[in-house]
Amino acid sequence: MKIGQLAKKTGLSIDAIRFYEKRGLIKGPQRSLGGYREFTDETIAAIEFISNCRALDIPIPEIKKLLVVRAGSAKSCREANKVIDVV
Repeated sequence: MKIGQLAKKTGLSIDAIRFYEKRGLIKGPQRSLGGYREFTDETIAAIEFISNCRALDIPIPEIKKLLVVRAGSAKSCREANKVIDVV
């Protein structure tokens, strides 16, 4: 899906999505032959997670750490709690 469609599905602005992409919170999307960004359902899940964290006033650097824990194979709650305890 293109960035406009992603914005509609997530309720975020295009600028916010680009901000998260520049900060490394979401993966850079594949590009279509026409050069358009093509986002996946995985991006929607990541943005929803980020939005929930922002609603809890978790700073961007800690969200980045939580995304790493979330993506890890063990997905340790202990590791996530360590990050959250700092906030």
